[in-house]
Amino acid sequence: MKPYNLLVFALLLFVDVACHKDEKIIKLLTSQDVEDNILGAYKAGETGKMKFVPYLLENAGDQSTSINIQFKGYSIYEEKMIALKKILES
Repeated sequence: MKPYNLLVFALLLFVDVACHKDEKIIKLLTSQDVEDNILGAYKAGETGKMKFVPYLLENAGDQSTSINIQFKGYSIYEEKMIALKKILES
């Protein structure tokens, strides 16, 4: 395989993985599970991508909290607002 072909293959693989990651975040944000919503909001905020803003604003007033130790004390509202702040400041 020529080095050029290998570079093109690596680039296409990277783009595919990045798109799959975004789809997973959207799936988490649209889930009915509290922990999934909180995790999705956190990951969306870490990416800093504007494409997640409509998903973060959807049901933004949800005050459901998690009993999972990883997210203890955070509500969906708080995590979505933190994520929006991170995205809009980047």
